[in-house]
Amino acid sequence: LSKTLIVCPSIKFAEAVNDILTARGFKTFLSTSKNDSNNSILSVARSSPIGFLISVGKCSLGFNDESIKTLLDCRSTDSPTSLDNSNQIYARILRRAPDGSRKSYFRISNSDPESYNNQVLMLHR
Repeated sequence: LSKTLIVCPSIKFAEAVNDILTARGFKTFLSTSKNDSNNSILSVARSSPIGFLISVGKCSLGFNDESIKTLLDCRSTDSPTSLDNSNQIYARILRRAPDGSRKSYFRISNSDPESYNNQVLMLHR
């Protein structure tokens, strides 16, 4: 958990995750359109060697941080575009770590296991 990216479905969800991790003493970087319109927090998080980067819609296209070791995708799998979005997010963890360490991707399930399983299978393919 040295450096983790948590992709959230909403600002409210991201703020709750941030509050929980902060209360437990973890270093967090919350980057949403509400609190980080100029991406300054995102830049600070990218330069930090540790911490939880918690984001809503900011870390897909064009985002690169090779030091992220763990990605937790908490977004829904039930929209028609969610596979394309998930593929973009999944690609964030495919970049090699500078130290060669192993990376992990976790996806949170929604209430439709068939949709979830199909999308995870497509991502792995």
